[in-house]
Amino acid sequence: MDIVVTGRAKASIRRRLREDDRERFVKLGRELARVAFRHVGREATDRALTIAAKQLRLEGTDEILARLGSAELTGAEVVAAVYPELHSVGDEIDVDAAVRQGGDGPHDRLSGPGRAGKQRQPLG
Repeated sequence: MDIVVTGRAKASIRRRLREDDRERFVKLGRELARVAFRHVGREATDRALTIAAKQLRLEGTDEILARLGSAELTGAEVVAAVYPELHSVGDEIDVDAAVRQGGDGPHDRLSGPGRAGKQRQPLG
């Protein structure tokens, strides 16, 4: 940013960086939502995310996914917005499951070196 001189150019660069961040947050949020919903035996469908956005008074699914990906919302909060009867305090989810992409690659297995004690994190 030190190379850029005008305020307009700096603002344009900052805007582009924010857009890139938002895209990454939406992608991460989609994966986190998938894991959170799977934890309670449901799927993170567009319909479920639309209901959650409405319950949380957000603009739409991209907004809820961006907030989930940026850690402004938790997976438990999103699930509870759609299925309040399924939400129970103290549940745990597999943190590693949110990182995996669900393929058949070498990093998608829970067995192997360094995987003996999966990290678990409280949901909620």
